[in-house]
Amino acid sequence: MESNDKKPIFTRGLLWILVLIILIIIIFLLLRYCGGKTKTIKVETISLSPTELYLEVGESERIYVTIFPEDATNPKVICTSTNTNVVMVDENCTVTAVGPGDASIVVNSEDGNATATCEVGVTDKLPDDEPTDDDPNEGNNGNTEEKATAKITKSGTAGWTVWAKQAKGTITVTGPAGATVKISGTNVSYGKATNKIGSNGKFSRTFTVSKDPASITVKVLNSAGKEIASAKADFKSLKLDNEAPKCNYSISGNYVVAECTDNASGLASHSIDWTKDGKNYKKKLTETTNKQTHSLTVKDNAGNQYSGTVNVTAKFDRCPSGYFNGWDSKCWTYDGGAKWTKIGSGYLTSGSCSANINGTTKRECPNTYTLYNETEGSVFTTGLALNVCTASARGYSTASIMARCYPEYVDYSGACPSGQHFGTDGLCYRSTSPINKYTYTIVK
Repeated sequence: MESNDKKPIFTRGLLWILVLIILIIIIFLLLRYCGGKTKTIKVETISLSPTELYLEVGESERIYVTIFPEDATNPKVICTSTNTNVVMVDENCTVTAVGPGDASIVVNSEDGNATATCEVGVTDKLPDDEPTDDDPNEGNNGNTEEKATAKITKSGTAGWTVWAKQAKGTITVTGPAGATVKISGTNVSYGKATNKIGSNGKFSRTFTVSKDPASITVKVLNSAGKEIASAKADFKSLKLDNEAPKCNYSISGNYVVAECTDNASGLASHSIDWTKDGKNYKKKLTETTNKQTHSLTVKDNAGNQYSGTVNVTAKFDRCPSGYFNGWDSKCWTYDGGAKWTKIGSGYLTSGSCSANINGTTKRECPNTYTLYNETEGSVFTTGLALNVCTASARGYSTASIMARCYPEYVDYSGACPSGQHFGTDGLCYRSTSPINKYTYTIVK
């Protein structure tokens, strides 16, 4: 009899194997796509509010920071001031004005991936009194509906009463928050032309004047575009000098000389290793034939600076021009002819028994010549005919004689003028002491 029972498709053991395979696949996918690590999300952008601040000395205001994305792994930021003499900033990005001027608050993400900047202008604390009608640099146009004032003032003395590269001033405006401030001018730098009054009802801006004459105009407009205040200032006869001095170099003896000029404010200071010499500066040169380089810095009364170098080479002369080095540590020069004239010379040798004197073959010296025995350093009798072939009769061996005919006066003492000396070439020379002089030249 056949049984009707059917066997199950999956046995219990096979089911457990299938579950294990599924778990392995899940673990593999987790490791493959998640890597077993937490994903780092960096800060992409930083937004600041406000992006511009205008404060009076002593005021504080916070800059609000927003990062994107909000779920960044490290959301912290660092706030720093580019000029701590103008503004200080704390870890919460609260800015405190400490002195007049301009600065920037730079906000960086701690992960170093993003940055943003807020520009800050600081002015001295405004006076409590209202502007008067006789001040040409401030006004409110008599407006009674929306009160505003605009004022232009000079900052410090530089450029106004003492020499400087530029003159600085300050624009200060009070009025309705959000009112428009428009600035224009000639030969003036003032930043953005169109601005807004801050939420504290104040606006300030530092301007600079770098050229004379100059002018600047400020207008304040309400939300309807109506002018509610204005101010204008004209500047001329300023003490401005923004050009550096100029210097040209020359050589004077053993000094390099710099002739320096300035177009306006005049020269004020120079490198300490140079000496003031009238209108010029000079520096003593080194006694060497190697190339030497000398640097010079000159400042004018406005603070402009010239910095340059000059290259110098030198030639050393032991003796003056026209003199040559002597063997006796003196310098010599030809100073005229001697009292006698050398008319010729020749040899009398044992080989030829004759000499060639001025193109004539002779066996003896002329009567005006002296025969000098160069072999033994002695003088034969003046005018005595000598046949070297019979020289043995005079007590000399034929082979030992090497004789030359010289002019009759072999003793040359007194042949030259007093103070001069007779040279081996028959000329008279005079001497002088060495000069040991360096001659300098500027090279480009």
